[in-house]
Amino acid sequence: MASAGSSVLGVYNPIFYAQEALIHLESALGMASRVHRGFDAERRSYGKGDTINIRRPQTFTAQSAPVSSPDGLETDTVAVTLDQWKEVKFALTDKELAYTGNRIIEDHIRPASYALADNIDQALCANVNSTVGNSASTFSASDSASTTITKMRRKLFDAKAPMDDLHMQIDGEMEETFLKDSAFSQYQGAGDAGVNTQLRGTLGTKFGMEIFANQNADTMDKTAGTLADLAGAVDGTFAKGATAVTVDGLTNGETIKIGDSFTIAGDSTVYCVTADVTVGSGEASLSCSPPLQVAP
Repeated sequence: MASAGSSVLGVYNPIFYAQEALIHLESALGMASRVHRGFDAERRSYGKGDTINIRRPQTFTAQSAPVSSPDGLETDTVAVTLDQWKEVKFALTDKELAYTGNRIIEDHIRPASYALADNIDQALCANVNSTVGNSASTFSASDSASTTITKMRRKLFDAKAPMDDLHMQIDGEMEETFLKDSAFSQYQGAGDAGVNTQLRGTLGTKFGMEIFANQNADTMDKTAGTLADLAGAVDGTFAKGATAVTVDGLTNGETIKIGDSFTIAGDSTVYCVTADVTVGSGEASLSCSPPLQVAP
């Protein structure tokens, strides 16, 4: 936005600048361009702080025909809060605006739009740790690059995720590991794609996943956990849809980290811890994603 004091400069130019910014914004995004965008239309009439309720269809179970009575529809929604609204501003005088022309786009619009793009990317990467998809079995330091991918693919498959159009974000350390693996970067392991990896440094697609590196990605920790407790007991009554559950029978002083996962007896859902918590008095309140699918 070009402005001087409280006056907005340029009747026509701001539209042009915005179009140029969007071009750079789209090309700069890594994570954002790969997330599901099917609900864009839901938020166009909302402002910061508003809650958007995304419709979620009911699931059904097939029964032997003829069915004496039809199922009743129980409509459901997923609440999403529009809690982030970022902008980048800089000021220009009339004289500066008149003399800069296209140079202002080259020197200022691009870095301004990149700042927005990078903020979006960081926010999305930070959200990964608070989603159940972050948990993919058990990794070890001895796992090969291929094993790392196949474990993640199995997790998605078992969770009944759509298996087309898959993407895998990695950090710089993991990219280095993949590039040195013959399954990615040598002809005998990857054919022509391996030769192309040597030439261009791009990993391409492996096991159905399009792999891309991102500086904003968290570093993957392959060290074994140190929790003394692997089981606890639900303490209290919690309704379906609750976003936290209290567990007792734990050891005082242990810290359960964001991204850790757990299951509840009688419920096959894998829940992900969405906030760090330290065990006190033998119990801890675990915030979780997704919300409880059944009442424990």
